[in-house]
Amino acid sequence: MITIDKPNKQKVKMIAVLIFGAFIMMLTETFFNNALPINLYVHGNTAASTVRQIAGSLGTAVLMMIIAFGSKHVAGNKMLLAEQLNYGYRYAFLASFIFALIGFVLSFWLKLKQQ
Repeated sequence: MITIDKPNKQKVKMIAVLIFGAFIMMLTETFFNNALPINLYVHGNTAASTVRQIAGSLGTAVLMMIIAFGSKHVAGNKMLLAEQLNYGYRYAFLASFIFALIGFVLSFWLKLKQQ
């Protein structure tokens, strides 16, 4: 999280990571559109945007559910609410990492379109 008391170098590094993610998404969109005929660019872009919004909403819902279940899992241990939430966040970050790892491994089976 970016706060006022963090050094500027750390802020710049965090923003650079976010910008790198945006460049990856732009390349993905371009690659997706190049696979379509020119007359279907608009429809392809619309479909991709819709799928991205739905997937983002579902991903957020699943991660919030994991946070809730992870917090409930340790609720009987007489912990503070913040400590319980911390366990939920750990489970959610672990699940996010596993989803990303699965996506990375599956990306090796994508085939390029022959020209």
